[in-house]
Amino acid sequence: MAKTKFNASMFDKIKESLKKTEGGGSFANIMKFPEGHTYTIRLIPNVDNIDDTFFHHFINSWQSRASGKYVSAISLQTFGEEDPITNLYWKLFQDWKKETPNPVVGADGKKAKFDNPVSNKEQWLVNALWVDNPSNPELNGTVQILRMGFQIKSLVDDAMTGDRAEEFGAAIFDLSKDGADLKIKAEEQGEFTTFKSSYFTSKSKLDLDEDEIEKIYEQVHDLKSIYPVKTKEELNKLLDDHFFCQSEEKKEVKKQLSERKASAPVEDDDDDAIPMEFGKSAAKAEPKKEKVKAKAAPVEDDVDELLAGLDIED
Repeated sequence: MAKTKFNASMFDKIKESLKKTEGGGSFANIMKFPEGHTYTIRLIPNVDNIDDTFFHHFINSWQSRASGKYVSAISLQTFGEEDPITNLYWKLFQDWKKETPNPVVGADGKKAKFDNPVSNKEQWLVNALWVDNPSNPELNGTVQILRMGFQIKSLVDDAMTGDRAEEFGAAIFDLSKDGADLKIKAEEQGEFTTFKSSYFTSKSKLDLDEDEIEKIYEQVHDLKSIYPVKTKEELNKLLDDHFFCQSEEKKEVKKQLSERKASAPVEDDDDDAIPMEFGKSAAKAEPKKEKVKAKAAPVEDDVDELLAGLDIED
């Protein structure tokens, strides 16, 4: 059975799927948009499993305090589970709010914003066809993955169910000549790239026959397999290694130090008692001999010994 007929029932399922938070790596097929160009793409529905047309997820990232490189991981909140990195993100934010109940207002009249060292971003993935890629034309006609933040997602929502739904609607997923192109305009905005001037247009030059559309459907990527999903234990280790900088070796060292402190000998205070000798005057009293007490070596001095041979980065 041909898959080329994208119908209203499929479109309704796509709209419903966006309301869900669902739950998995290769980034080679993520679309890239160097600044200074306008790119033309077509969104592709997953006709075999229409509910998987979009993959809604959350990404946590930060700059490693151990290596200086950025580390990231898909948040377990994507799948409705507790995530330790997400918890840290909100704890840091709430601590800042308690310490700064009335953020300082800047010269522009805006309140100070907390620069959280951990980033928690909400994103969406969708398959897309390169119609015109001016910065990398050899990709034209291939299927890659569009990663949408709020700017592009708002544009898609507006075309699907918002003010422009009557004008576009299902056409944004139609690969025929009746479909609508998504024009992504990549512009520089400070240190970032903005897509705020992007738009949909029905004035497309794309004209594919049924066989060509079938081949495009066969190229869609499994969006849930792009990000490897880590367990809660693995995420905690990621935090220990790259945020708190507490490796397993260092934890073991701290444990050994704690055990040594607990087992260190306790000095006897009885030697401090004043000697009393009856029948002798205080002047003739035999002087007290100072008792040399064996003291335990300072536990802290053993740190170098314990760390010797361990390959630990501070």
